[in-house]
Amino acid sequence: MRGCDDADLLTRQLPSLGPGTGLVTLTVGSNDVDYVRVMRACSIGPDASCEAEAARAERAMDHVLPARLDATYAAIAHRAPHARVIILGYPHLFGGAPCLIPAPPRARRMDAAVDHIDAVFADRVRAAGVAYVEPRRRFEGHGACAADPWINPVGLAVSESYHPNREGAGTRASCREAGVRGFALGPPFHHFFRGCAPGPGTALRAVGRGAAAPRRGLRLLHP
Repeated sequence: MRGCDDADLLTRQLPSLGPGTGLVTLTVGSNDVDYVRVMRACSIGPDASCEAEAARAERAMDHVLPARLDATYAAIAHRAPHARVIILGYPHLFGGAPCLIPAPPRARRMDAAVDHIDAVFADRVRAAGVAYVEPRRRFEGHGACAADPWINPVGLAVSESYHPNREGAGTRASCREAGVRGFALGPPFHHFFRGCAPGPGTALRAVGRGAAAPRRGLRLLHP
């Protein structure tokens, strides 16, 4: 089951933005590289299929996704020129907790592909001058096979497998709010958050440009 990709976002959700929009948050990209094929191959396929699909997705991340992200960020800036734009990355699906399905080597390969796409996000937000929130640290210890999971494990309901559960969705929302609060710090602090929230032990690094704009409305663009 596919969610929306960059093309869907541009045609279905972008028209809701306008000059009065003050904030845009989004996560988009995994559907553009058909990451669901990685999840399927690494969960129920042979090792060779898992590696082949992960490598295919990473090639798409390097050669297809950047241009799509650039076009999406540019379109948002055109439609909502005064908006603060916050890009939320993906958490690891598993982390260190071992799983029965997928086997630990496959789980690590899937998480490595998540690292790859998050690195692409961080690179393209630098070029676009928007903010990026990296949620992996906040999700540490709460992967799909952890004692207190915030990610759904693999199951018969494919549409729900490896998606955040209620706790995970709440944490992603708190990460978005951390990004919003970061704008109040002013440049350069509102550009890059590791671990979702600024504070002791949290690294803040500037990766963009520009200053905060007045908040005049809210639009959430979902994957």
